Amino acid sequence: MTLRALVVAALACCVALGNTSCRRKRTPPTARKRGALPDAGSAPVKIVYPRAPGSFVKLARKVARSVVHLYTDVPVRGGPSDWFADQTAPAGPAGGEWRTKIERALGSGFIADQRGHVVTNAHIVGEGRKVWVKLSDGSTRPARVVGRDPKTDLAVLKIDAANLVPLRLGRIDQVSIGEWVVIVSDPFGLGYRVAVGVVSALARKQAPAPIAGYWGYLQTDARIHAGNSGGPVLNSIGEVIGLATATRDETAGVGLVLPVNRLRELVPALIRDGKITRSWIGMYIDKLSADQASKLKRKPDEGAQITGVVPGGPADRAGLRRGDVVLQFDGHAVNNTNALPQLAAVVSAGREVPVKVWRGGKELSFRLRTARMPE
Repeated sequence: MTLRALVVAALACCVALGNTSCRRKRTPPTARKRGALPDAGSAPVKIVYPRAPGSFVKLARKVARSVVHLYTDVPVRGGPSDWFADQTAPAGPAGGEWRTKIERALGSGFIADQRGHVVTNAHIVGEGRKVWVKLSDGSTRPARVVGRDPKTDLAVLKIDAANLVPLRLGRIDQVSIGEWVVIVSDPFGLGYRVAVGVVSALARKQAPAPIAGYWGYLQTDARIHAGNSGGPVLNSIGEVIGLATATRDETAGVGLVLPVNRLRELVPALIRDGKITRSWIGMYIDKLSADQASKLKRKPDEGAQITGVVPGGPADRAGLRRGDVVLQFDGHAVNNTNALPQLAAVVSAGREVPVKVWRGGKELSFRLRTARMPE
């Protein structure tokens, strides 16, 4: 019999139903001492995780043309320049050029639309600083800062360029803990870089200074550093689910991401107005305690209790009182105390919104006109 015939016969044997001659025979377990750990056996075990990507090569190449490098002609302190602060630039022209790139490196951003708007962090561009944007094709464009919001560390720039490829925005309600995230950046203007991790936590209610504010942040273990700050955070199909914003030096593996729903709300306002004008409702709130909830016949985690109103403020003018429990604001349920400031913050100043509260054992409805938040 030829070698080819032998191979065919062996394969046929292995796939034949009911034929056990080609199956792996289990070796009887050897005797173990009492108290010993169970033996896993000699056969290798392969664990396959569902939906785990083989690599992120295609994704990174696909989105790289939408990621930009940001720099200024003025040498900067902080950012990627700090990574090599104690090193001497290599001798010769090439070394001098490398040192210049390091000193002026700021961070990264991404193209948001075909009109030339670029999204990045507010701390990267500073105030009134002339910024340059280096595209993936190696060309540079002067950028104008059209809007900044220091509270969320968000900024929008504008460049004049053709054939731009914007990134697609994802949806925050489709983001889950444990899913893959990819941060793509260009910290030195030498080409894109990639950091990979997972979503560690959703919608953090509080963030460490200096980015504490109204906003919930995603948390990831993907490395966020000075160079990829401002870069897009992508899901496994290349959609933007957030902006790489901050990390905590004292806590390894904790990166904070401004989620995409905030980008959807804030970027158009920054393009239109150059800043975010937040509304003010003129009330103080606190969590409803278990005892108070029992007396009011409400659930402890339901609503936000008003502990005080500012005289003459929006809540006062609307007829709200201390002791009221806010159940709904602008048609949205107030499921916890943190929800109300976030709902109020995204309503434009001067708008009238419906408010439902629990008072005296019944539900009451009011109309509250928001005001501009005092400076």
